[in-house]
Amino acid sequence: MVKTNVDYKKSHLLKSGYIKFNEGLLKRAIFSDLLDAMEELRIKKTKEIAPTDDEFTKNTPYVISEYYKLEDFYEQIRNELLLLVQEFTDLEVFQTLLLHEMNKLLERKQDSRILLDNVYQILSLLNLHLEACTENNPNHSSKLYVKDDNFYLGITLETGNANNLPPQELSNSQYLNIISQLITDLRKASRLPSYEERLAIRLAYVLLEKGHRPDGAIIPWGNTGFRDVQTYASITDPGIGHLYGTVKSNQDLQGVIVHIEHLERGRYQDRELVEPYRIPNFNIIGKVKLNVGNDAPSSSYVGRPLFESDFKPSAVKTVHTLSAACSAIFMDGLTECKLAIENMTASEAIQFLKYMAGNVRRDPHTQTLAAAFNINTPILDDREKTMNENDGKPKLITDRFEIGMIGIEIVQEGGFEKVTWDGTANTYPSKCVIEQLSFAEALTLVHRAHEKGLITYFSAGFRFNHLPQVIYTGTDGIGLGGAQILRYMDKKTGYHGPFKEENISKIIEIREKVTNDTKGKAAILLSRLDRMYFEKCITPEDNEKRELLFLQLRDNQTDELVTTIQDLAHIESLPIDITHPLASWAQRLVLANSTCMAAQNFDSENQWKDFVDYLQYAVDKHDYDLLSELLFSIQNKKVLTKEPANV
Repeated sequence: MVKTNVDYKKSHLLKSGYIKFNEGLLKRAIFSDLLDAMEELRIKKTKEIAPTDDEFTKNTPYVISEYYKLEDFYEQIRNELLLLVQEFTDLEVFQTLLLHEMNKLLERKQDSRILLDNVYQILSLLNLHLEACTENNPNHSSKLYVKDDNFYLGITLETGNANNLPPQELSNSQYLNIISQLITDLRKASRLPSYEERLAIRLAYVLLEKGHRPDGAIIPWGNTGFRDVQTYASITDPGIGHLYGTVKSNQDLQGVIVHIEHLERGRYQDRELVEPYRIPNFNIIGKVKLNVGNDAPSSSYVGRPLFESDFKPSAVKTVHTLSAACSAIFMDGLTECKLAIENMTASEAIQFLKYMAGNVRRDPHTQTLAAAFNINTPILDDREKTMNENDGKPKLITDRFEIGMIGIEIVQEGGFEKVTWDGTANTYPSKCVIEQLSFAEALTLVHRAHEKGLITYFSAGFRFNHLPQVIYTGTDGIGLGGAQILRYMDKKTGYHGPFKEENISKIIEIREKVTNDTKGKAAILLSRLDRMYFEKCITPEDNEKRELLFLQLRDNQTDELVTTIQDLAHIESLPIDITHPLASWAQRLVLANSTCMAAQNFDSENQWKDFVDYLQYAVDKHDYDLLSELLFSIQNKKVLTKEPANV
């Protein structure tokens, strides 16, 4: 988990309370649970067969969700049951019994206690095949009550005993907060939910779909080189795989960013016609975040801009549409939204990024806007400086490395915080992005981006054998998903099957081994030095060693790396960040001496000391807007100075 998480934004979480709800909400929750359970059951039965990647078949594509009335839910579940029984004949008895119980659930004007018994019968029947719950226990956290034909769900996280209805009625947000914490507690205890806890979670899902949100903290990426894990595994799935896989294990969230993205391409391979990655189901995003809680950062892909015509006349609608999507995702508490930068010239891309940065509702200090550049997609560089150097003509950038480099410049000028390099083409599975670049090129991209304070990321085509090389670049994240490493996929149709969450531990194991060898340590150290160079808290002497470390790592000079790492032990021993990213940056400047690069922007040592005092004042006040202005003024060499006493 990122250490720079909720220490600076920890709200007082209520530990117990109750919600009152009606028959309609209860029925919608259980029917919704049953529909999802059909997919959960298909995943379980498929994985029991354990097909090889070549044996797996799937003839049906992803289905876009619809809004269902209760009768519609019944028909949809019935159809899913028919398909399941065709695939798995041992479910015939289950099908008959479940349809019988569902019919009773549709009856109107039932006695509330009879309805509740019916719900328990359904959950019990479901559990015979899914084994997703445990029997109710008086020490479990939640309990359902019926009083005056109303339903009450009492929940407590204080003692684990919900025998008595807690005295406080919860708002919807408070209830969602408690449910998120309940899921976290279940994960930490490696315990299945009780029937009532499962139903409590499903009630929370219905509230999410109605537009309610928890008040969970945002888990930021943190500062490059100063996280507890430098290279995050961006575990990618459209959502269901996360809910039934990624979020089930605490170990699987260590050094992981839970990324939600629609991956299935099917038979459509032309990326000009159909984008290879697409925005996921928004309702799934909320459910995933509720389950992840504060245990890991989470992110979502949004997509490439869709222009109706040329850039200028299309910009208003395109920017406002995409900024609305990003804003909604950020309001669910996600750390990052990623946009693909395509169908624009370089100058248009810069303007587009500026527009997006100005229109998206987010906390800019903890929530990240990422720009993805496909290294197989040429960019027309029509920036003024390029035109001046090229006889007044724009220059078409086609070389993969050069596309990556101009991506860094576009992101910096456009005001985004993260640059990503993707290697998809008109084939699937994709050829790995770092097989399309040399190691020296990939390392240089990361190194140059880190110098500018940007977060970095590679995606497309990763398999286990690719992980060491990309980790040696020191990148902040690796996009891992799809058929190569975390998904079954029908090789003929291209349709995706069950998520392979069992491979997450293998990914983490490889990363831990690689980061502890000489090149792995050098990559982390270089990332830290590059960040310090950007922050200007580095000394000239350490900056020279930074350049030496880069060259030695690039040229695979392992023996020389050992000596340089030893010479930089004082940098390696610096603590990781445990506070807000801006406060951590400021503290490094406060602790730096007057020989650091930032001090050289000042006319005198006294002026530098006054600035440091001003930084400390902003840190003490938790004034992150002021901190941002102060810190970035150093980058722009427009230093803001003011006596703290006069503030």
